[in-house]
Amino acid sequence: FMVLSFRMRILIPVIVAVAIAFLATGIILYSIFNKEIDTSVKANAWNMSYRNSNIIVSNFEKLIRTSSTMAVSAAAMSGKDISREEMLQYIDTVLANNPEIFCAWIVWEQNAFDGKDASYAGNTALGATETGRFAPLVTRSSGKSLVSPGEGLESADWYQQPLNTGKPYMTDPAEYDFGGTKAIAVTIAVPFRINGKIAGVAGVDVNVNYLADMFSKIKVFVNGYAFLLSKNLDVVAHPNPASVGRPSAVAGELRPYAAENKEYFVERASSATGITSYTFYSPVHVDEVDYTY
Repeated sequence: FMVLSFRMRILIPVIVAVAIAFLATGIILYSIFNKEIDTSVKANAWNMSYRNSNIIVSNFEKLIRTSSTMAVSAAAMSGKDISREEMLQYIDTVLANNPEIFCAWIVWEQNAFDGKDASYAGNTALGATETGRFAPLVTRSSGKSLVSPGEGLESADWYQQPLNTGKPYMTDPAEYDFGGTKAIAVTIAVPFRINGKIAGVAGVDVNVNYLADMFSKIKVFVNGYAFLLSKNLDVVAHPNPASVGRPSAVAGELRPYAAENKEYFVERASSATGITSYTFYSPVHVDEVDYTY
């Protein structure tokens, strides 16, 4: 066995104590460094979210203004010496001037446009239903405009909700069939009145691809990305198109905070790679339609 000298007996506890002190200092510095990174990431995420939320809201406000202008025009042109063909031209012009819109439409209550519904019964080419009700939807498809009448109007929330409340309305993303062309879209609808009585609803449909393009331009650090969730926390816009229309992977964690319109930071480690990812949830409220993304 070894016999330690008196000097070594004194030095060993000192060396151990110094090593422990260095280790403790390293752990503290690592913890502080990690906290600073965490704080920095959250601050940058908040600033980025705040900056881009204003852009998102302004885009939706533009769509609401377009729908509102159509509603005003629908009321002003009803009961006048204006043909249905001329009305279709107006809607088509709105569609042509707003490339972000997939479909523009105006639906009148029975006989509210010109009182001649019976004469147009079944004339789908002019946007009339089987009863002749004027309900034209003008859809852009392959650079051409297609006209078809609105269907299922008595149960469609995009029509019944604004008709019954008298307020602008925005739907959750849903799949629609626009004259044979299927697309997942968000609808913005605005009611209009004739002689003080609600007589119909005007609106636009925006393909979620437009929203996806908008979000693809938002750069999040080196390899991050932005995505949009509906108020029900279903995916509206995402770099992976297969995610659209499905509940978000972090919906369960976000739901309590989304219900109260609170921001929340989710930290998750991948079970496959062990790499930690951060998801910052920031509610974006569109006032005019009382909808929160």
